[in-house]
Amino acid sequence: MGRRSYLELRLEIERHCFSREHSPVNVDRLSKDLYYRVGKRLIDLVGASALLLLTGPLFIAVAAAIRLQGDGPVFFVQQRTGRFGRRFSMYKFRTMVPNAEELKESLRKHNVHGDDSPDFKIIEDPRVTRIGSFLRRTSLDELPNLINVLKGDMSLVGPRPTSFHAVTYHSSHLPRLAGKPGITGLWQVSGRANIGFDERAELDVEYLNSVSLLSDIRLLLATVRGARDGAY
Repeated sequence: MGRRSYLELRLEIERHCFSREHSPVNVDRLSKDLYYRVGKRLIDLVGASALLLLTGPLFIAVAAAIRLQGDGPVFFVQQRTGRFGRRFSMYKFRTMVPNAEELKESLRKHNVHGDDSPDFKIIEDPRVTRIGSFLRRTSLDELPNLINVLKGDMSLVGPRPTSFHAVTYHSSHLPRLAGKPGITGLWQVSGRANIGFDERAELDVEYLNSVSLLSDIRLLLATVRGARDGAY
């Protein structure tokens, strides 16, 4: 797949969203739905602001713990793929050793999705630090994502943004990019964190085709329960 401009990529994503061949997302419905256009953003702003205020002391404590652990930045900033393929900087607390990206290629053979897959995940990743393991288990590493929600890059609920660029997506995965990415979503709360990208994309499309205030509230509550129980 050759490199395409953002406009070309967006047009291709929209074509696949409307195509019946690939479990399409109804982009026209999303663009006209009052909750998705206005209500969802309002909830994102209020919710993210409230959560940042409530977790302020925890935010500071986590940052201090990472700093005390040794050298390296407190935050991990990585380019992620957002709505219609737009790239943005996503913020997380750093959970790995500072040279984690340099070690990635040597660990690719352990990728649970296959060594040739751009979707990279290792069970018991040796790059994860001690405090990082705790942060991941409790999902506290995701707290800085709230900054992305306030900026408008992300929503509280939506398809999880990928680290790999949309130009590497198979055409059947493009419909998941019709919606704004989120901190949590359907596949995360379904107890299927280790599923392949094909299934994740299908669940993301399922969410976008049925998004509503009630479904978002349910997913947020399920996320809180999962984080409390260490499910993620």
